[in-house]
Amino acid sequence: MSTFSKGKFNASNYAKYRPVYPQSLYDTVIQYRNKHTTDPLKLIVDFGCGTGQATKELVKYGEKVVGVDPSEVMLNQAREEVPAKNVDFKQGNDKTLASLFAPSSVDLLTVAEAAHWFKYPEFWDQVAAMLKPGGLVAIWAYYTFSFVDYPVVGDIIMNYGEAENRCGPYWDPGHPILVEEYKPVVDSIPKDKFTNIYYHTNDNKQSRPEEHFELVKENVPVKAMIALLKTWSPYFNYMNANPDKPDIADLTMEEIHAKTGLNEDDLVTVKWNSITLLATRK
Repeated sequence: MSTFSKGKFNASNYAKYRPVYPQSLYDTVIQYRNKHTTDPLKLIVDFGCGTGQATKELVKYGEKVVGVDPSEVMLNQAREEVPAKNVDFKQGNDKTLASLFAPSSVDLLTVAEAAHWFKYPEFWDQVAAMLKPGGLVAIWAYYTFSFVDYPVVGDIIMNYGEAENRCGPYWDPGHPILVEEYKPVVDSIPKDKFTNIYYHTNDNKQSRPEEHFELVKENVPVKAMIALLKTWSPYFNYMNANPDKPDIADLTMEEIHAKTGLNEDDLVTVKWNSITLLATRK
């Protein structure tokens, strides 16, 4: 996550090209919370808010929403992206989060595409301190994607993300947790402090379909997905470390064209693998 704090990181492109979460996700989170508490949603905290992709939607549900992120670069962009009157942004990390709020004051804590950067089980102590009894922590993420009509692209993107001559060695610590679909996060939950634990991945089909969101987007230009690859933290790290080498995202576009015939202006349907984890404070 430290990469996102670097001054040269392009937060504007991050905000522009990162996918927007579907309404079904927010419906799932709010409905799950309402099953376990009747308290009003007075305070929502969006931790690891980045440029505010989720914060922008959460302002519809809470009387007060606070986005928290370690990166001032990201927070400055978030303030531009989310000008709502009931939102505020604060700088903080997984060691200082609880100190930003009164004990047992938060009704809903969300963590979108960020939970793999935290230390466990220490993070749960922060969450337990700030959530009200019955309050909900909602964690979700997406990882590798594919083009629905071109399955080979999934393998190409996986190679881009993990190969030694691509992004593989340049991820910040925590990336393996995402690759493991947050299983280490689930296993670290202290059962004496949290209950009603719900965990769903694309491979874990035990939960009902209406309780899980799918991240699918139609009519996406291929070039927009290449731009998305350039928002990944290891891309930034690779290009800084190898300024004289070819752009690895552009090389990925060449490989996609060679294996599918797709050009950068062609439109495709994109599907991401996704993860949902919900738990309430005892």
